[in-house]
Amino acid sequence: VGRWIGFRKALFLSPRKRLLVAKPVAAHFTEYVICRAVYYAVKPQIDEMFVCYPEEEILVSTVPNSKWVRVDAEDGYYVVGLLYDENEPSFICYGVPQIKSDAPVKAPPELQNMCVWLPVNVSESVSGYWIIYQSAKTGEIIK
Repeated sequence: VGRWIGFRKALFLSPRKRLLVAKPVAAHFTEYVICRAVYYAVKPQIDEMFVCYPEEEILVSTVPNSKWVRVDAEDGYYVVGLLYDENEPSFICYGVPQIKSDAPVKAPPELQNMCVWLPVNVSESVSGYWIIYQSAKTGEIIK
């Protein structure tokens, strides 16, 4: 899970940066500017991942209106995804798989307070994924 924590930290904007970008030119533009600050600030890295890494077909078929990639690491892999509301990204998602076993399903300690369990029934080796949902508008972690 350590592989995932470093990547997650690299993609999140600090609250200070969000505030600086969110200073509205006019009050009604604030939400739009925040949206552009969070999603569009990491869009080049996310776009590159969707070119360089293979699609995670299990999640694409399980989660409607989404796209996912699988990023292999030394001690396993993690997934990165986008959930869409119409054509606009609504969530940036990060996740780690739960390998099938007889042990109870339990979130990794590093992710316990911020992830949600997403079961999948189509894999022989994975029982589901621990997913973090980050709002593409505000950057807030939604649990």
